[in-house]
Amino acid sequence: MDIARYINIIFAIIVWLAVFILIKPQRIKALLPVGMLAAIVLFGVEIYFKSLGLHKYNNPFLPVAGIPLFHLFWGAGSGIIFINYMKREFSKKLIIIMLFTILTGIFAYISDMIGNHANLKEFNDFYHIILNFATLSFLTWASEGLFGKRIYENTINID
Repeated sequence: MDIARYINIIFAIIVWLAVFILIKPQRIKALLPVGMLAAIVLFGVEIYFKSLGLHKYNNPFLPVAGIPLFHLFWGAGSGIIFINYMKREFSKKLIIIMLFTILTGIFAYISDMIGNHANLKEFNDFYHIILNFATLSFLTWASEGLFGKRIYENTINID
């Protein structure tokens, strides 16, 4: 079994288990549109960088335009967890974005190490971190704009 081919399935299972363990069912239901938006944003970013020839997946399992389908499922679950812990205050928002940038960087590093995907040309891990930060910032902005009421109503303050 080539683990690189199936790592996105493993990551998706881990993330969705975390979703169901850490978040109450009614909150998951409220944040499902955010998860869909996260998958769409992730797909757009991946397609864009693939079209520039800066990033590619090696032998993806169930590819959608060359992007592994379970990578998008993983992104949807990650988006739900990410936005579930988002705060209204800018300084706290920035800290959460940086924390999740590090977490996504760790997942990407593991994927790199086992050969799931490859960075091409000058694209390296530093650019990947900047890309993750920018993508999470955009996701925060778009999610708050589209689903702000869902995100911030009936939340448990974990301060």
